[in-house]
Amino acid sequence: MINHERNYTIGLDPGQVSDLFVAVFVERVVAVTPVPANDPNARAQLVDFFTIGHLERWPLGTAFPDVARDLGAIIAAGHFQEAAIVFDGTGIGRAVGEILFDAHRRGELGNRRPWPVIVTGEREAQFSHGRGHVPKVDLVGLMQALMQTRRLRLAPGLALGDEFLKQLVAFRVKVTASGQESFAAERARDHDDLVQAVSLACYCRHTLSQPRRIPWPPDTPVPGKGLSNDR
Repeated sequence: MINHERNYTIGLDPGQVSDLFVAVFVERVVAVTPVPANDPNARAQLVDFFTIGHLERWPLGTAFPDVARDLGAIIAAGHFQEAAIVFDGTGIGRAVGEILFDAHRRGELGNRRPWPVIVTGEREAQFSHGRGHVPKVDLVGLMQALMQTRRLRLAPGLALGDEFLKQLVAFRVKVTASGQESFAAERARDHDDLVQAVSLACYCRHTLSQPRRIPWPPDTPVPGKGLSNDR
């Protein structure tokens, strides 16, 4: 395979009032599967791989403006100014969003405006007016697909990496008798904050970086849609 593009996404899960604020930094590498050179009608397949490079949790009770300030320092130190920022806008995420937007306007969160995603129980995803509505079943489905195809990786020695894997094992889809999907950890005391943040980052970057089929050879950049911060 030939690496075709590389980009970064920051996924944020504000959680609820009693939860910890989580940030994940995910690198996406798009590789091109070669096709026979003697086939003029051949089209190459784009396959993306994700690596979780950093996981961050803030202590319970940390003020959201302090989280935004710390996040900005991490972005500056790691040269992530061109990374997309996606956050869970469900629940208290709406109030958190205003703080993130203010920090972005002050130039503290890189060059890309944070993008809110509302996690829903609907059947179809919708993206418009600078926000998205994503069924949680889609988030879980993508995570399962990435893990089963070994396209989701953890950086060696990743802090909180073991906790992320534990959450991933415990996390499952529950289908109620009415057919409405609901999602929970295996036990009520388990959390899924790291999985939620990673799934948001992977889903939005994977879904909004169409197309995944291009002519061969790949002599032009892949056009993006929605999260237009590829580099």
